[in-house]
Amino acid sequence: MNIPIIILSFNRPNYLSQVLQSLRLQEDVDWSNISVHLFQDGEINRFSGLTKAEKSSIDECCRLFEDNFPDGIVHRSKDNIGIALNFDRAEHFAFEEINSEFAIFLEDDLILSPFYIKTMLKLYALIKDRDDVGYFAAYGVHRAANTDHLRFHNDLVALEHNWAFGLTKRQWSKSRPYIDQYLNLVKDVDYTERPHEKIRQLFASWGGAMAGSSQDVAKTLACYFTGSTKINTFAAFAKYIGETGVHFTPQHFKALGYDRSEFLTQDVFTRTSISDSEVEQFRDALKSFATAGLSRPPTTVHARRLASSLFGRDPYDGFEPTISAPILHGWNGDHKSLVEAVRSRKPKVIFDVGVWLGQSTATLAKAQIHAQFDGTVIAIDPFLGSPQHWSPARADVHDLLNFKHGRPNFYETFLSNMVLLGLRERVFPLAQTTTNAAAILAKHEIRADLIHLDAHSTYSDVLRDIETYWDLLEPGGLMIGDDFQFPGVSRAVVHFSDRIGVSYSVSFPKWQMVKPSL
Repeated sequence: MNIPIIILSFNRPNYLSQVLQSLRLQEDVDWSNISVHLFQDGEINRFSGLTKAEKSSIDECCRLFEDNFPDGIVHRSKDNIGIALNFDRAEHFAFEEINSEFAIFLEDDLILSPFYIKTMLKLYALIKDRDDVGYFAAYGVHRAANTDHLRFHNDLVALEHNWAFGLTKRQWSKSRPYIDQYLNLVKDVDYTERPHEKIRQLFASWGGAMAGSSQDVAKTLACYFTGSTKINTFAAFAKYIGETGVHFTPQHFKALGYDRSEFLTQDVFTRTSISDSEVEQFRDALKSFATAGLSRPPTTVHARRLASSLFGRDPYDGFEPTISAPILHGWNGDHKSLVEAVRSRKPKVIFDVGVWLGQSTATLAKAQIHAQFDGTVIAIDPFLGSPQHWSPARADVHDLLNFKHGRPNFYETFLSNMVLLGLRERVFPLAQTTTNAAAILAKHEIRADLIHLDAHSTYSDVLRDIETYWDLLEPGGLMIGDDFQFPGVSRAVVHFSDRIGVSYSVSFPKWQMVKPSL
C-alpha cells in the first residue's frame, strides 16, 4: 500500500524548513511504501488578481522540499488558490489518483517528534476497521508538560484542530456530499474573501453551528454529520511553531501557551485497541464543537434553580462573545483526574474555585455532558488576576488580563469561552473572591458534590480555602486541588488532613480528599 505524506505549503519557508527536517529525521519508519508530496500554492490569486506572496518565497519552499526529499514530488499551483482548494486537490490526488486507503496531511507550522509518523501508523491500525473514526492525529495536548505526556502516553482525546492529521479514504468519501456544497461557495472567490454569511447559512442547513467559516470547520461538521469522530493522542508528538500567520500573532501565540509547549521524543505509544465507549465519548465531544452555536438547549433543573437563587436571571442574557474562538489558556485545567472524578461520581453541583479563563470549568462541564446527567458548574473567581499576573514580565498572561481603564477585563473572555463551547446552560460564573463566594453560597444553602480548588498557592490562603469550602462540600463529596508541588499547597493539605483525620491522595499535580459520609 502506498501511503502518501502530503505537505501543504504557501509562503513561510522558514517554518517549512523546520517541518521538512523533522519529517526527514523520522525514526523506525519503512519509507519503501511511503511517498512524500509538496502541494505548493501560488503567488497571484486567480480570482482577485491580488499578489498573495513573493515568487521568491514560493521558489524557496519548493527548493527546500527538493533538497530534503529528492525523490519527492512537487505539485505546484500556477495560481494562488487558497488553502481550501489546495487541500481539495491534495485529497483528490491521494484518494482518487493513487487510490490510497489513508493519507497523512501536514502543513508548514508543526514540527514533528522523531516518532510522529510511526505513532500515526499505529493510530491508523487502531481505526482502520472502524467506520466511525475518520480523522486522527498525534500532536497531543500542548498545554500539558512532558511528565504528564509520559504518564498518560497511551490515552486518547478528542481531536480539535486538523493539524498533522491522518484521513481515511472512507471518511473522505462519506464527507464529499457536504464538502462539495462548501467548495461550491468558495471555489470561485479569493478564499480570504469567502462569503462568510452564506457559509454559516449552509452550516445551519446541515444542523450545525460552529464559530468560523473555514474549510477546517466544514470538515469537522461533515465528520460529525456522517456519524464519525476525530481522535488525538494525549501525549504530544509534535509542536506548533506558527507564531506568525493568518490566524496567529506573536501575542496570541504566547497567550495560548504555544511558546512553552513540550513534546516527547520517545517511542511510547503502544495502544492496540480503542473501545466503543471511548469513540462514543469522542463523538459527544465533537457534537459539542459542531453544535456550539445553535439555539440554546433547555437549561438544566439545577441551573435554573441556581440562576434564580444567585442572580434572579440568566447571567448570559444579552451577552455576545467578544472573541471568535475559545482561548482556554491555563494550567492543569484539563487534567485527567477532573474527568475521572466527574465520570465516576456524577456530581450534580460542582464548585470550580479559581478559574482564570475557564479551562478547568470547561473540562468539568464537558465531563458532565459526556456522563449524561443533569448538573451545573459554578465558576468562582474575582476575574482580576493574581499578583503574579499583573507583572508585565509575565507576558504570557499579562496580555490576557485585557486591561481597560486600569482594570482587568477578562471576565468577558471567560463568558465568551463558555458560550462558544456550548456550555452556557451548565456553567454559571460567580464573580467574587473565594471568601465572599463561600458566604454567598452558604447564605443560599447551595452545596457541592465536587469542589475543585485552584485559587491560591500560599499556605494561609490555601488552608483557608480548604476549611471554608469543606463546610460547603456534601458528605461523601470529593475535594480536588491543584499545585501540590508548591510547598504552601502541600503543607496546607497535609495540615488539614492530619487535623481532621481524613487521608488525601495525589495524582500529580492534583490532590484530593473525600469527605466522610454521615
